[in-house]
Amino acid sequence: MELMQLGSMFISQENPWLPEPFSSQAYLSVSWAVVLVAMGLGMVRWFQGSGNVANSVGGGRAQLWVKALWPWAMGLWALLPSPWSASYWLGLAFQYPSLLTTGLCAFYVAQGVRPKHMVSAQSQSFANSGLNSLALCGIALGWLLLLDTLNLLHLQVFAWGFSPLAVALGLCVAWGCAWAFRAATTNPFLKWAGLLLMTVYVLSRLPTGNLWDALLDPLLWIYLHVWLIRRWFSSKI
Repeated sequence: MELMQLGSMFISQENPWLPEPFSSQAYLSVSWAVVLVAMGLGMVRWFQGSGNVANSVGGGRAQLWVKALWPWAMGLWALLPSPWSASYWLGLAFQYPSLLTTGLCAFYVAQGVRPKHMVSAQSQSFANSGLNSLALCGIALGWLLLLDTLNLLHLQVFAWGFSPLAVALGLCVAWGCAWAFRAATTNPFLKWAGLLLMTVYVLSRLPTGNLWDALLDPLLWIYLHVWLIRRWFSSKI
């Protein structure tokens, strides 16, 4: 009987551990700032690669100014007090970026500031297949949550994200990813990114206290579709 009670507590979705309101508000501003900085850097790199910056703004000095200030100006815009802040309006439209999205954007910004060798040449194919598998898992999870939101599954998948069982499964998956990529990358951040993400979630419960909100958000879900389709077409060419 005690084992049954323990098991029911392990999968219980009642009395979830939610983050503090102050930490949620701070995370809203900081996370959107990181995302906007990454988007700004991506836009600058895209324009530089296509040559549009030099042609449109008229030279190297303007190009350097755009590269240096534009991404950080977008990030500072998200840190302004509402309603002048970009994070205020983005939060109304999209709520919070997931911890995974924020971490990926932070890593992208760090790579832009100080590029590092991420994946060893000997394990490039293994790493690519692993990334493809993770992207497929993210896409499948997003569709599962969408069908659950539309009440087409009657499984309460999203509600499971508040249970201790979801945290345990997340930790197991994070350990599995760390073990699988142990020889594929020379970057310790990439190797232990999953465990770092789960540690931050367990300690802070950001952004909403639900594990699925920490792992996935609509913008990341859409990006995974585009990213995987582009990789598939590039492999066919």
